[in-house]
Amino acid sequence: MKPKTVYILGAGASKTANLPMQTEILPLVFSLDNANVNMNGLLEEDFLSLTLNERIQRLKESYQTFDEYRQDLGGFILNSFAPGEKARRYSAAIYEVRKLQGLSQELEKKKKEKLFEAYDMVKNINVTLEDLFTIFDNVAANREHFRLYSPEDMGDIHRKLKMCIIYALSCAISMDCNPQVYNKFSEYLLAERANSRFKEDSVSLITMNWDDLLESALYEVCLRYNSEMKNKKKCIYPDLCFYDYSVEKDDKHIPSINIKAKGHKNIKVLKMHGSLAWLECPRCGRMYVDFTNEIAADEFIERICPYCQEGTLLGGAPVLRSLIITPTFMKSLDNLNVKNIWHNAFIEVNEASHIVFIGYSFPDADFEMRCLLKKAIRDDVKVTVVLHSSDNPEFYLNEFMSKGYDGEEAKRLAQKMLLPEERYKTFFGEDKVSFVYEGFEKYVDRLGGVTE
Repeated sequence: MKPKTVYILGAGASKTANLPMQTEILPLVFSLDNANVNMNGLLEEDFLSLTLNERIQRLKESYQTFDEYRQDLGGFILNSFAPGEKARRYSAAIYEVRKLQGLSQELEKKKKEKLFEAYDMVKNINVTLEDLFTIFDNVAANREHFRLYSPEDMGDIHRKLKMCIIYALSCAISMDCNPQVYNKFSEYLLAERANSRFKEDSVSLITMNWDDLLESALYEVCLRYNSEMKNKKKCIYPDLCFYDYSVEKDDKHIPSINIKAKGHKNIKVLKMHGSLAWLECPRCGRMYVDFTNEIAADEFIERICPYCQEGTLLGGAPVLRSLIITPTFMKSLDNLNVKNIWHNAFIEVNEASHIVFIGYSFPDADFEMRCLLKKAIRDDVKVTVVLHSSDNPEFYLNEFMSKGYDGEEAKRLAQKMLLPEERYKTFFGEDKVSFVYEGFEKYVDRLGGVTE
């Protein structure tokens, strides 16, 4: 039996593909301009691609709703985290913008200038997503008022925050993303799975990220591989570890839990915090997926469950909703599909002889993941951590020493920065972990035997 390697990916892996880190998401939300939601980030040869044009068109159609949501979100942030005078100036600016009516270019320019002056006020507030979502979850759990906001108001702003994040990340993926490293990584994973026996899951993937870059790239390389197979009964597919439905009712779609039952090989992709490529029906619980589009953004246009729509009176069919687990110290993991994912993650970690963390800073807020690792990981497992050079304590040690600090003082200052290495060593033990400070891209090049 081949030894199993489990790869655990964090936000640093997606940063390599030019997606924002968590601390960069709110500033992005308040920077997006409809004039820039276009094809700028796409290659010229892709311009006529129907899929890409549809993706951009959907985002442009939802921009007005997104803008209304972020106006309300900005008001909440300033009312909650800024001096009263700044909040009042923001409210006055938004009120004035909403009063302006008309379609002239001059009027639109004036509205935009006032709006982005107001948004600049929000971007200057030092608030984290963890702060925001923890407040919302606490209010929801206790049915409390928060300042001037009722529980119902808080639920509304909570939903708008989530939708603003989905919209901003979908824009980043559609316009600015460079998935080359994920394509290379997927090619390597496919080769590993193709060279292993049917019952040998020699590689599996756990990702803490909302974006769909990993499963999308893996899906594409699997499609190419399967199209070249003479025996169509021996294909390879990404396995999400729950019963997934095609959002377009594709007859060729194989639900993840049926892949091996049909004689195909699988590569497990465990999305611990949900995905931008999923929509769930609140009535029947069906989870719809799309390996090529961020369909979570379709919550803006109120997409209906195709199964529940049949035989339902007009207007009574349930609207599909996104499923992303937000960064909070009160995470809810009660969803049945999410429970299946976490259960499978436990098994994968427990069976692993080698665990590779890529771009994952091991944050304290992910205490559920830390608990899973502590319970599931074997004593003889090998642990490798792949991080960027900017995470290397040696880098900062040398920087401090170059500024005149002696060795001990430089070491003390570097330790105060609470870099990921310290968290890993504390959790796994000093001698259990090996660190690679070359970044995701160079690490993948070495995996695939690519040399400079």
